[in-house]
Amino acid sequence: VNVDEAVQAGIEADFRVLVNENWSMYMGATYVKVEFTDGTLPCTDPSQPPVGPNNRYNTCDADGETASPQPEWTAVFQTEYQWPQAIANSDAYVSALVNYRGEVEVPGDVPGRLASDDFTTVDAFTGLRNENWTAQIFVKNVLDEAGIYSKRPVGGNYNELTVTAPRTIGVTASYNF
Repeated sequence: VNVDEAVQAGIEADFRVLVNENWSMYMGATYVKVEFTDGTLPCTDPSQPPVGPNNRYNTCDADGETASPQPEWTAVFQTEYQWPQAIANSDAYVSALVNYRGEVEVPGDVPGRLASDDFTTVDAFTGLRNENWTAQIFVKNVLDEAGIYSKRPVGGNYNELTVTAPRTIGVTASYNF
């Protein structure tokens, strides 16, 4: 099965702002739409005959169908505030990272079995650092968001999922020799 043509359009932007000498912010966003404009593609259309020895795969009209199993929208926001020389000649800081991943449609997935909803994760960090060492406490996925990055069919009615990690709390430290 060959798809005759696909069109891709999008925009990407990022901004970095130094609010003051101790506070910085960053934001990046991407919009990408990729769709087929002609041809046919293999599909999972339940209205067509079941796939088997006499019907190796079904095809659907590709015109207007999504052509990429990636989200159209993604965004990231990061902010950090630091207090220079706060403790033991080290800078104290607090930082947050917010990631948004839009919903996903998969090419040829007529019933939407492989589609994924949008989700947002939030990570938070605080610690001390200087030129010789760092110590940090972090919480990843603060809101314990259950997002799905991707789905892959694995025989029968099952999918192999790649999911967000659950809320994770930890400590890191490093020392430069």
